[in-house]
Amino acid sequence: MIYVDSPIYKKSPNGRKTYAHMVADTIEELREFATKIDVKPHFWHANDRLSHFDINSEQHVIAMAHGAVLVSSRELISKAYLMNGAMTYDLQHGS
Repeated sequence: MIYVDSPIYKKSPNGRKTYAHMVADTIEELREFATKIDVKPHFWHANDRLSHFDINSEQHVIAMAHGAVLVSSRELISKAYLMNGAMTYDLQHGS
């Protein structure tokens, strides 16, 4: 399953843009889905616990049309922890 949070405004080198984050049940599934919706590899953020793709608002719409599930940012962090094989993220206590 693919998960996305709601897009937010972030400062980028060429102005402010709307971005969301995308994770999945497995890193392999995430990478395949990213290729399917044309997310460029440089939007991959590798991290031991919170690896994810940043996606722009247009890619967010495409991801949702292809079956991605909208979750809260906190839920997305929890899914990222699970995807990376890390300890689960405690939604109440933030650890």
